[in-house]
Amino acid sequence: MNEVASVNSDTLTQEICTLGIDLGGSAIKYGLATKNGELLFSQIKNSHGLISKANTLSSIYSCVEESLEYAKQNNLIVKGVGFGSPGLVNCSNGVIEGLADNLAGWNGFNLGSELASTIKLPVFIDNDANLSALGEVAFGDAKSKKNVIVITIGTGIGGAILLDGKIFRGVSYAAGEFGNVQFLTQGVNGNTSFPSWESIASTSAMVSKFSKQLHAKCTRFPKEINGKFLFDEYKSGNPIAKEIIDENLGWMSLGISNLIHIFDPELIVIGGGISDGGSFYIDEIRSRLIKLLAHRDENNINVVAASLGNKAGILGASHYAFCQLDSNY
Repeated sequence: MNEVASVNSDTLTQEICTLGIDLGGSAIKYGLATKNGELLFSQIKNSHGLISKANTLSSIYSCVEESLEYAKQNNLIVKGVGFGSPGLVNCSNGVIEGLADNLAGWNGFNLGSELASTIKLPVFIDNDANLSALGEVAFGDAKSKKNVIVITIGTGIGGAILLDGKIFRGVSYAAGEFGNVQFLTQGVNGNTSFPSWESIASTSAMVSKFSKQLHAKCTRFPKEINGKFLFDEYKSGNPIAKEIIDENLGWMSLGISNLIHIFDPELIVIGGGISDGGSFYIDEIRSRLIKLLAHRDENNINVVAASLGNKAGILGASHYAFCQLDSNY
């Protein structure tokens, strides 16, 4: 892999920005943003996360090269890179210490050392959900809030905890790994199991279940089955889609009610692709939470969709880089 050169110029009038990269199991969202959160350029690329580490790194470097070329062509100075990765990220050294099962070869990988040896810019790495939360707090509807829980639902379920305006990472950087919370379930044969939240409530879990039921019924669909398609089928009255999304709403509401009991946050922000499913999804979760938390004032049960949508991770990563460069974080 050739070294990715930084953008250099002596022109003082150039606009300063940072590159934000939001890595997921299926896609990389990336873009250039200014300090005030103006997104100057953004794209999405396949991460090839389940194929191999080499494929994922190749995709990452392609994103960096494209972004730096855009900066060069548009008179921008890129000062650094903020990088959000799934998993338990040691943000002091960039090592992915675990819980990155949606990316082949990622657990135990020294991502920080790899990127530093190739990208000739300062690179700052943290958990992807943490950086999405930073984006929402810096530039989204959570801007005025100090105590916020952010939940991202996609290939897995990620999360971030903001206490007094700061990310709470925990003693081993593992705080906010909501997707690994376990639930007790009972099968038709009476056997009990303890699946993780993301294994039963993530978008990929819903899509997998939907696909299996369609195949069992010998039903064919011409389109790729993904989260958007599932929600479109729900809105069109497909009974299988309705059953699966209703079940998902139950699991999400139960998990969120537990988080509210523990943290008593000002706001719950739900992000990831599922938050684009429509206002009905957020409204239904809040309605179910009011019933689950009947002893609480419903005016204090505040759940919103991530206002930045899929841009939250990019803007949060870019903001993180600015904060680190300014030594104010």
